[in-house]
Amino acid sequence: MSKKLVEKLKKIDFSQLSEADLKELYDEVNALRNKTVQQIQQRRTEKRREQERKQRELIEQQKAEMKREEEERVRKITEMELSLDWENFYATDEEANGEEPLSIGDAFLRCLNRFGYVDIEYIAQRSASDLKTVILTLKGAIYQNPATWEECFYKGWETAEEYLSGNIKEKIQAIYRVDKKYGDYFADNLEALRHVFPRQLTSDEIFVTLGSPWIPAYVIEDFLVEKLYYKSGYYQNTSEVPRHGIKPHSGGYMPVVHDEITGTWEIPDKNQSGIMLTQTYGTEKMNALRIVENTLNMRAVSVCKEVRDSSTESGWRRVVDEKETLLAVEKQKKLIAEFQEWIWQDEKRKRRLEEIYNSKFCVSKTRHFDGSYLELPGLSDQVSLYPYQKNAVARIIQSDNTLLAHDVGAGKTYIMIAAGMELKRLGRTTKN
Repeated sequence: MSKKLVEKLKKIDFSQLSEADLKELYDEVNALRNKTVQQIQQRRTEKRREQERKQRELIEQQKAEMKREEEERVRKITEMELSLDWENFYATDEEANGEEPLSIGDAFLRCLNRFGYVDIEYIAQRSASDLKTVILTLKGAIYQNPATWEECFYKGWETAEEYLSGNIKEKIQAIYRVDKKYGDYFADNLEALRHVFPRQLTSDEIFVTLGSPWIPAYVIEDFLVEKLYYKSGYYQNTSEVPRHGIKPHSGGYMPVVHDEITGTWEIPDKNQSGIMLTQTYGTEKMNALRIVENTLNMRAVSVCKEVRDSSTESGWRRVVDEKETLLAVEKQKKLIAEFQEWIWQDEKRKRRLEEIYNSKFCVSKTRHFDGSYLELPGLSDQVSLYPYQKNAVARIIQSDNTLLAHDVGAGKTYIMIAAGMELKRLGRTTKN
């Protein structure tokens, strides 16, 4: 309350004031009170906003500092800078220091021969070179794997044969995930991976049949609904055909269940009847849904019947009904033929299935093993391995498991002897 108003109130004789004067005075005091409250609230709001602004500035400064520190850390990594206290792991290695320095290429081959993998520190020590020079010299023959590099510029390097093989799609996605953080550090990897990416197949090159395990269950559902229910007259046009387990005419659901772990298919509600099920695409003894389920599971279509047999306890014996089985097999052939024709008719479905097939089967590249670098110390001078035998030895050394599907007389014994000697020399367990 202002001093002026206080002085005014002290001088007033309230007993002499009329009701109108008192009301006027009350309104004046109340207005001043409201103004004071508003001023207090405004000052509090301004103070709170100022505190929030300072807090935001502090947070932004902290974020900016963290970003600068991260950028500096990434710069040091990607520019291949070493800390002042860094020391090569092989600085005291007798084998790495006991001979004249090799060229970087020879040191690279010696590294593969000794370890079976790329070790930049060893190559640098054997060639008396710095790490950066080694990496730049071997670029193209080696690639750094972003999944194993541990944010260290000289770790995670692999031979081109190893890195540019396996699931190429996953390796490309791994680069995309780190691109935002490390810029174009892995640009050479991406270009090389794109160059070896397997060719994508089109529908004309993809074999498909009832029972192909990569086909989604909803595609089988669509086929059954369209062929077994739409054609039977329950739906007036294709826009009414249900999709993905929606109720067919029977009032119940007609899902198709596929267990990807066991690879088994099931049509739970397969005990249905109708002209399309028991005549057009099936028989009275085995309806179309049962035929389809057997076909999906790659089981033989067989219809049995009971015949009298006095040698059994019940007096009956189950045998194959050849006539009904032949009839069911003919229906199976018809279903398979119509499915193979139907599946590629819809353009949207065709594009989706091509995408699914290629993502499952056209993303990997087989690795080629080059064993030309192997020196095989200890192997008899009387034994000279062919290039394919050295490649097989390299595969045994560098793989977790190996199948040598060579013809009889191709020299697998020499391969196993040489590989066993190399694994023993490397101090690793002999593989089967």
